[in-house]
Amino acid sequence: MNKLLSMTLLTLPIAVMANNFDGVELRVASETWEADEDGDFSATSTGTDMRVTPSNNDSADVVQFDMSAPNSDANHLWEIDFYGDTIEMKFIDPALSDPDSQYDYQADKGFHFQDINDAYPPITGVSVASVFAPKGFDPALIRFDENNIYVNLKGSSCQYSFAPRVNRCISMISPTALNNIITLNVEFDSDDEVGSPMGVNPVSYEGDTEPVKNDSEESDANLRIDALFDTLEGRYPGDLPSHQESYTVNGYRLRHYPSNNVYLGIKNDRLYFYSANAKKMTDLGGLEFWMNDNGL
Repeated sequence: MNKLLSMTLLTLPIAVMANNFDGVELRVASETWEADEDGDFSATSTGTDMRVTPSNNDSADVVQFDMSAPNSDANHLWEIDFYGDTIEMKFIDPALSDPDSQYDYQADKGFHFQDINDAYPPITGVSVASVFAPKGFDPALIRFDENNIYVNLKGSSCQYSFAPRVNRCISMISPTALNNIITLNVEFDSDDEVGSPMGVNPVSYEGDTEPVKNDSEESDANLRIDALFDTLEGRYPGDLPSHQESYTVNGYRLRHYPSNNVYLGIKNDRLYFYSANAKKMTDLGGLEFWMNDNGL
């Protein structure tokens, strides 16, 4: 959990925006890149190249996106899901008996997301949740400009093998049981920022400025969530110092820890961790995973 709550994030701003990916077409391509003398990258080959119109539903927007090289017999398939201002890339379960469905990239190659129709405001920031990413994935290799995001998979691998000295994709704590998920939070240039992703302004969270607690009735769901919060406080006091009371605001069930200015929250059956000082929010996965993991 210490690792989960101290996730490796690209040090870029993140905020809730009016702009999101729902219903607006963009290009998604798999590319291999080469750097020139100045360190600028250009694509040397393109594999899968498609137009995608994302939707905020419960299913992936792209079910099988092939990252393998053109004319290759390999089968490096990913799911891509756009939701709000996030992009989730999930490497599909590699087959134990099929090495062609596993990957190990040493070249500069990966995803290219492109606003091809100037349908979005300029991109101003990207943050990366990589705790469940494939082994070796480096968030620092991600590049972006006003219209493009390049997710470089160089150095990463996902191999489902029991052979010694082989990088394994298996994870005991990932919601998928594999290290196979990369999540981006994208910030667009907008005048519609509304403070923290959880709908409260932690900078001004002092005394009488505490959000209104609208918990007139304690539902069974909230009691169950509070039991999880209590358990996590006991297990991880370094990240969640001292017991705090829960409250509900903007659809989140929250606890705020003033000593290190972080929030633990649940919304839409997802567990979130927000650092107000760093202005970074991390999606820690599904609620039921954490309930089961803690025997609740």
